[in-house]
Amino acid sequence: MKVGIAGAGAMGSIFAYFLNKANIDVVLFEKDNNSIINTKNGFNVITGNDIIKIKIVISSDVSVLKGCNVIILFVKTYDTEEALKKISSEIIFADGKIIIVSLQNGLGNKDIIAKYIPGDMIVYGSTSIGATRVDTSTVRLGGMGNIIIGGSSKASVINVQNIFKAAGLDVLIEENPDEVVWKKAIVNAGINPLGAILGVPNGAIIQNDYLRTLQERIVREAVETACLMGISLNADDLVEQTRSVCEKTSKNLCSMLQDINAKRKTEIDSINGVIIQNGKKNNLPTPYNDAVYCLIKAKEAM
Repeated sequence: MKVGIAGAGAMGSIFAYFLNKANIDVVLFEKDNNSIINTKNGFNVITGNDIIKIKIVISSDVSVLKGCNVIILFVKTYDTEEALKKISSEIIFADGKIIIVSLQNGLGNKDIIAKYIPGDMIVYGSTSIGATRVDTSTVRLGGMGNIIIGGSSKASVINVQNIFKAAGLDVLIEENPDEVVWKKAIVNAGINPLGAILGVPNGAIIQNDYLRTLQERIVREAVETACLMGISLNADDLVEQTRSVCEKTSKNLCSMLQDINAKRKTEIDSINGVIIQNGKKNNLPTPYNDAVYCLIKAKEAM
């Protein structure tokens, strides 16, 4: 069994660590040359008080993924199309059937993947595992959580489940992965922009009454939008789930804050931005999501 990971950011690196620790053959595909230079000789993973150094094959050449049975996507949503173009043209058709797994943030990734990959080869869902890049060659595990996946092919989903279980990860199968992706996007909508705007770890959001109130209003607004899109969700449950993720990943710096700190483009468009767009389609005002969206865009512009 060989597993490829596309995207060597904090999440891609932490999943590479778990797989490597379980003696699963894993390789990394990363387009950023600086990331490759900084991790080619190995990188450090901080888990609690332990620092573990691991070395994993990493390359900007998509051929590094040849021979993989499964490829996990951890690229940003705005890079999904570019990654799939490369993978589908140079790997999938050359090597036969390979399962593509998306545990990415944001909405719309599965639809992009489906333009290039047959549906029975796609497994998608979400994870609440947290990871923070401390420096160019160090990643910190920000908190353990679970992985929830689904897809049209039961065999593909079970194959992926078995790989994650072999890596010691908590993985569940969900019959409606679209609902899972929406839930994750809403949780992110209530955490990421607040963490990024204020520059605080996830746990700080639920320790402040004003932030708790704002987070709840963002989440409830997003749930109302999802329901109008045919995704049946419970607002009270999502508010509690969002707070629970903040608690479990209390020391983690959300990916949006990491992007802002690194002066990278964020995924705000595929998270709060999609919620705002769907609200407009259904004549539903989304003032709280609008506000944090504009503030993140302002920080990006700075």
